[in-house]
Amino acid sequence: MSARDDQDRDTANAAAVVPRLPDGRVLVGERTHAARSWPGTVAFPGGGLEDSDRLLPLFEGEVLPPAARAVRACALRELGEEVALWRLTRADGRPDAAVIARATAALGAGAPLAEVLAREGLVLDDRGLVPLTLWRVPSGRFAVQQFLLTLDAEPALAPVATEELAEVRWVSPRALLADWRAGRAFLLSPIRRVVAGLAAHEHDPVAAVRALAQPPTDAERARLDLVEGVCLLAARSATLPPATHTNAVLLGGLAGAAFLIDPAAHWADERARFDRLLEAALGGRALSAIVCTHHHVDHVADVARLAHKHGAPVWAHKETAARVAFRVDRLLDEGDRLETALAAFQVLHTPGHAPGHLCLFDEAARLMVAGDMIAAEGSILIDPDDGHMGRYLASLDRLIALAPRGVVPAHGPLIADGSARLVEQRGHRVARQRRVEAAARGTGVRDIAVEVYGTDTPPAMLPFAERSVLAALRWAEERGVASEREGRWTVR
Repeated sequence: MSARDDQDRDTANAAAVVPRLPDGRVLVGERTHAARSWPGTVAFPGGGLEDSDRLLPLFEGEVLPPAARAVRACALRELGEEVALWRLTRADGRPDAAVIARATAALGAGAPLAEVLAREGLVLDDRGLVPLTLWRVPSGRFAVQQFLLTLDAEPALAPVATEELAEVRWVSPRALLADWRAGRAFLLSPIRRVVAGLAAHEHDPVAAVRALAQPPTDAERARLDLVEGVCLLAARSATLPPATHTNAVLLGGLAGAAFLIDPAAHWADERARFDRLLEAALGGRALSAIVCTHHHVDHVADVARLAHKHGAPVWAHKETAARVAFRVDRLLDEGDRLETALAAFQVLHTPGHAPGHLCLFDEAARLMVAGDMIAAEGSILIDPDDGHMGRYLASLDRLIALAPRGVVPAHGPLIADGSARLVEQRGHRVARQRRVEAAARGTGVRDIAVEVYGTDTPPAMLPFAERSVLAALRWAEERGVASEREGRWTVR
């Protein structure tokens, strides 16, 4: 183990382990919808370092510095907790199948790991646990030490009820990479790099380890391609809570056309960070165009600067062009296409949140860039000044009919169960519309908002709730079921 390996592991606060069989297949699962981050994406077993990991005994790692021991213990603990693959042995290395089976059963029943190891005289078996690279996530919250663990044979996996991983399976890296390219599997950058490295060295694990032990390049860190050629570049923006960032999306792989969707970094320091991220993701290529899904400031704040910096044209719908201060070079509308070397994205005009709102849909991969038609958390504000509840619901119906597999919202992570979440969002909005109409009993907008949204709505959010209520009431008025007199609304 090199000095660099020790230094890297000393800074890790999380671990992930890649179980590998002699035939090259690896063990993966999908993050559940209860997972703390990126639900629906493919993952290896892993998680954050716990204080108790520092006290767990290891077979080989006892000679390592404390931080290195702890992260190895973390990897093996997470492997057991998430997929019931417990790596246990006696402290002297002697095989004792009966004791290990008893300990495994106790752990499956929920007994504390440290207590089971102490009672049975066992340690975590870290033989064959080979360090790969340390991956620092862009937010800085986690530095994940990756490990490869090659097994002698395929173990029997007991079903595990976990909030983190589901659909646990053995799969060849080549097949998983093909699924990612086709939009059937969503891979975060650290996972994709390991899968690609193992696929490239399918029959030479030593070469794979040598490649994957190298630090990731700037481009590998920057390109969050959940599907090949659809790269998320989140930027801190002047958006509405609970969101804090807007997803700029770079369409296009490592060659050919490159379209940047909705760059909205609002502050100088964030723009400098975004410039570095975009430069690494482009890899020396020029931007073909900057595309606006709509005109709101948390989607266009950085468009003019980046268009000037990169000499790139700006494309948007005519309704958006009429509402922004910068020049729009091409007007997009229903039926247009954005073509990259990897995919063709249909342009969909989806008014409701904004008059010129556009979505982009890759029919082959069933992937949709949805702008503000849906959010990963919470619901979309329909402001009556430039939004329309009826048109918004009609646009949701159009998107539902396309049955997207994955949906990239403007705010929050990829929505892996895209169709289901669009249906859920529509049901939520229809139910809220009914509640608004039921509350309109000669009542003012604020009182209706408090009744519909609850008295625990934060004061800072109440004005937004009122705007949403007013949009619902105006749509009811258009349909002839509501009327307003001196600021009080009544549904007939």
